[in-house]
Amino acid sequence: MATLPGASVAGVAAVAPTAVATAPAAAAAAPVSTAAATEAPSAPAASAVATAPAVPVAPDRIAFADQKLAEALQLRASGKKRESLFALQDATNADPHNARAVFELGVAYAENYYFPQAIERWQRVLTMNVDEATRSAALANVEKARKLMGGGSSPSGAASATPAVASAAAAASAAPVATGGVAETAGSAQAQQQPVVQPPAAAAPPAAPTPQELYIKGAELYGQQRFGEAIRQFDASIAAKPDFPQAFTARGSARFAQREYARALADYSQAMRLDATLASPILGVAESLNALGRKADAIPYYQAYIASRSADVQPGLQEVARQRLAEIGQ
Repeated sequence: MATLPGASVAGVAAVAPTAVATAPAAAAAAPVSTAAATEAPSAPAASAVATAPAVPVAPDRIAFADQKLAEALQLRASGKKRESLFALQDATNADPHNARAVFELGVAYAENYYFPQAIERWQRVLTMNVDEATRSAALANVEKARKLMGGGSSPSGAASATPAVASAAAAASAAPVATGGVAETAGSAQAQQQPVVQPPAAAAPPAAPTPQELYIKGAELYGQQRFGEAIRQFDASIAAKPDFPQAFTARGSARFAQREYARALADYSQAMRLDATLASPILGVAESLNALGRKADAIPYYQAYIASRSADVQPGLQEVARQRLAEIGQ
């Protein structure tokens, strides 16, 4: 079953495609294996399923959400993007009606290469009572994230989902730009006119692409089903940054699409070793083992993905995992 990479970019988690249809990864427990690269890592332990926050929101939960939002923005400013994402998850779980927190959680997902999750949060913002600047920023972010994932269309009905009148609190929550070229600010400053025209400087030689840029390009090619070209981009990204788990996951997905199941298994396994919190490679391992005829070995990985609370888990893919278990007879 083919899928688009769920890119997460240089932080903006440009997407990491997986065998079925997932985004690059982030938070959930899959222990690191010490097995050889061509073997599946140790089966990850299942975790409990998250529950939705209660409604209406109690005043102490609203205050807690505001506290976690402020903490998350400080963590992001200090470069701690993963910790910022977790704090924003706490904020939106405490108060799901906090539009600023939901928008910033979208930015955090994008910074960590989880584009489908980022899009879902920005689309949620469009259903909330926010100002026009925030709504425009959310729409622009959705469009950019979709393009990075290989799709280009705006979400249908997004504009009409937004109430005509915005509250003052929402207007004050215009969201800042995400790094990596995905998130758009709500209400950016106007460009200042240059009083004097300066002579052009000598053109600097083009900088070599970063590992994240190579990864994003690979994700775009993956979305176009140009798998061989995508693999070359992921190869270059991994060569420049050997500890880049999303790139290994993405390359595993491209190899899976080309029916190179053993090599896909090796990539997914390496991604799990590099970051045991990712869920996408867990499903990739399960799919690869299943495709190789090792159905019994695949079962614990499907079960772990179904139970995972990782940030890159997708409900649709959890349903795919359930279907696979049913096919195997579990």
